[in-house]
Amino acid sequence: LWDHHVFTIHQIAQLAFGSDSRARARMIRLTRLGVVERFRPLLPPGHGSAPQHYIIGQGGARVLAAERDIPYGELGYRRDRIHAWAVSSRLSHLIGVNGLFTALFATARDNPPAHLVTWWPEQRCIAKWGGYARPDGYGRWREGGDEVDFWVEYDTGTEPLGKVAAKLDGYADLAREDGVLTPVLIWTTTAKRETNLHRQLR
Repeated sequence: LWDHHVFTIHQIAQLAFGSDSRARARMIRLTRLGVVERFRPLLPPGHGSAPQHYIIGQGGARVLAAERDIPYGELGYRRDRIHAWAVSSRLSHLIGVNGLFTALFATARDNPPAHLVTWWPEQRCIAKWGGYARPDGYGRWREGGDEVDFWVEYDTGTEPLGKVAAKLDGYADLAREDGVLTPVLIWTTTAKRETNLHRQLR
């Protein structure tokens, strides 16, 4: 939660519990202890209710600082910044990116030869590659004796497809600079948009 900001209860189940009911029971307990906090974002009328979303609490931040053997103040925990995700326009995008990786994590757990070796959040990616590209995430997948690195661009459908395709220029520049050809996984929200994106890329 500190690195990736927000998870839904289903994503937490994928990461650690295998079932939503087990995850829900544990997270309720951790909420009462102040280790985590939760919120349920408002959806437009007629769209039902959103699942519980979890963020790190002050108690969790104190545990994390102790684990890292640093003073609590040096961790940089700000409750107001953490809670700002509840009303952020980027919340759905963040949840989409995190959901892609938690699904991979769950798949690997159910298929022992597979393993999600690396999962970096957006801010870490920008710190390393921001001069060329700003990926939403970076991962390394291992299956059997094979490994593949990949960047993630999570497309919510709000940007023109030309702008999505133009992001590949930065990745091409980076490949020329470091000599490493890393695939870019562009995740679209609908099959129609994926088809149109392929047309745009051609």
